[in-house]
Amino acid sequence: MVKLIEYKTDDGKSIEIHQLLAGREFARKSDDKQTQSIFNSAKSSANFCYCILVDNEACLVDPSWDVDGIFQYCRNDLNIPNISTTIYTHWHPDHVGGFMPTTVGGRLKISGLPEVLENGCSTIYFGADELEKIKQMHKLSDKDVEPFHLLKDNDQVMLNGINLDIISTPGHTVGSLCIYLSKANNDPKSIPMLITGDTLFIGSCGRFDQNREGMKIFHSINRLSYLPDLTMVLPGHNYAGSNSKLGQEKLYNSAIMQGKQLMDRLNEIYGEATPPATLSRANTSSISSKNNFDNMIQLIPIKNYTERALQIYNDMLKEEKSCKVANANSTMYFANGFNYKCASCFPVIHVIGGDSKV
Repeated sequence: MVKLIEYKTDDGKSIEIHQLLAGREFARKSDDKQTQSIFNSAKSSANFCYCILVDNEACLVDPSWDVDGIFQYCRNDLNIPNISTTIYTHWHPDHVGGFMPTTVGGRLKISGLPEVLENGCSTIYFGADELEKIKQMHKLSDKDVEPFHLLKDNDQVMLNGINLDIISTPGHTVGSLCIYLSKANNDPKSIPMLITGDTLFIGSCGRFDQNREGMKIFHSINRLSYLPDLTMVLPGHNYAGSNSKLGQEKLYNSAIMQGKQLMDRLNEIYGEATPPATLSRANTSSISSKNNFDNMIQLIPIKNYTERALQIYNDMLKEEKSCKVANANSTMYFANGFNYKCASCFPVIHVIGGDSKV
């Protein structure tokens, strides 16, 4: 177990964030051969599950693979009596449970949302645009999902008086989201925390060739880049490290670089975007007691360039000067090490095909 951070808010609440890794804290060992094969898959997938603890009340993020083991670890090893809330960053089975395709054909049934409910955690959150996929994944009826809470951009989930900000980040899936916990005002141990699911990894991002809105991942990542450089980035998988600082990712993350180059190119063609009203990102639980607006962190929504970006890409394919090599390679630099730059235009922002991580 890794305790990423522990601090107190101005009103005395204790906050901890724990990072649990498949094969280390959960999905470790079972006498049952079938269960052990699932645990082996979990370990190779290197999924993280996060536990956000506010005093004695906890929220899990993306409990999957071995839900019973996760709850047992939290209760026995972390001494957490009350796991009241679960937030899912996106619908993929390695995060929400369900049926996972295997390399040898067939599907592997892994635990997830139903087992969370069985363990007594009935407050479930996920992105509003993920609803149909989650219903399909777990064969849920409209009545089954009535108690669930559907999240949209700029929503907040309250955990024992502390607000967790929800940032919609479509791309990896249509309804992917990130969870942002802002810095406490006075405790020097406190830094902003961003749980990114599969939107942003250390050094790269999740694949985005599996849905109609995949290109939006660059706009989503651009939005995240407006958060403070000290923000700790907490990814959904341990592919290239367990955490990083956003300022470090801005320097070396190829997906952030592509997002910036895309924006620069679009601004060059269409003019600078004028951001609309900003979205406030702060711990708003204590705003009423004092004017904390001077300390608020502003996350600037990016003007919606998606349709224009697609048109630019299609136009680029028609031009003789477009990079035929990049088009033929059909994959991204951050996925498998191929060249991601177009020699005469700008970075290719659409995956034609090929394989990549998650």
